[in-house]
Amino acid sequence: MPPPKHISGFSLAHRLYEQYESGEHVDAAFSVGDRKLFLHKCMLCAASEEFRNIFRHQENLGSLDPNTISLPEETSLEAVKEFIVVIYFCEIDTTLEINLLLEVLSLCDKFLRDEFLDQCLIHVVENITKDNCAEICETHFVMPRCQVLFDVAWEYLKWSIIREQIGGTCDSKGI
Repeated sequence: MPPPKHISGFSLAHRLYEQYESGEHVDAAFSVGDRKLFLHKCMLCAASEEFRNIFRHQENLGSLDPNTISLPEETSLEAVKEFIVVIYFCEIDTTLEINLLLEVLSLCDKFLRDEFLDQCLIHVVENITKDNCAEICETHFVMPRCQVLFDVAWEYLKWSIIREQIGGTCDSKGI
């Protein structure tokens, strides 16, 4: 049976995000260092097969805290908060400072389903410029599922270098 049509003016993701922000009905958490950020387990499982498997594994082991997912220690709290926005809305804020944007994208690469990651990549690829293409190329090595991002950034970087060599100028997109 196909899913029902979208009801105008109602967004389940927005409602759930409002509940996340107010701490209502949250039943899972990300652990980052000594901080915990609580959110909805159903959103984590919908966005990530990896998270779903972590919850199953922890429940099977009888973990003391089966609804908490520990993220890598080097992950910044700010990146996790932005990652949570991605999980709820399947969009990434491309106005973030480039290092934070790449850190969030790295979390997406590591954990999210392909279709979520693809949506994020579309937004990021559209915002590659001559100013950020080198940093994106450098980060590619820690994001194996983001080949398209590297390919586009590499093209911008190549053309930027060629234009500089021949004395031309680049527009805001680096071409």
